[in-house]
Amino acid sequence: MMDEPIMPLFPHLPFDPTESHLSFAARLAAFHTGGGVSTLLNNLDIKPEDFSRGQEELIVALARHADVDPAAIIANTPISTGKARYDLRGEAISADFLSSPFTVCCPACLLEMDRSHPNPILARRGRFEW
Repeated sequence: MMDEPIMPLFPHLPFDPTESHLSFAARLAAFHTGGGVSTLLNNLDIKPEDFSRGQEELIVALARHADVDPAAIIANTPISTGKARYDLRGEAISADFLSSPFTVCCPACLLEMDRSHPNPILARRGRFEW
């Protein structure tokens, strides 16, 4: 699969090195289809459940479609290291950290992102640093 030529998504949407892989996929979906992540990933033959779990070959596949460096996305992707354990930027974290029912964000960051682009859906990025 890796050697197969693909037509990258156009127009190009750059990856923000502070955002998560799920945030980037959501922005790509909003930008290119106006729809949700699952629809975009399914259209690219990427299983959404496995992508959300950080399956590396699927992150690489999305990066190829988006014409971005896979290493940049992988650097911000929690990678499974065992049962309910993940590695995120060299830090061991639990699955509980990733599955919190609460969305945590910085209101000042949201305002700054909203002001940076006429379409907030494209400007907002999910960040683990929050």
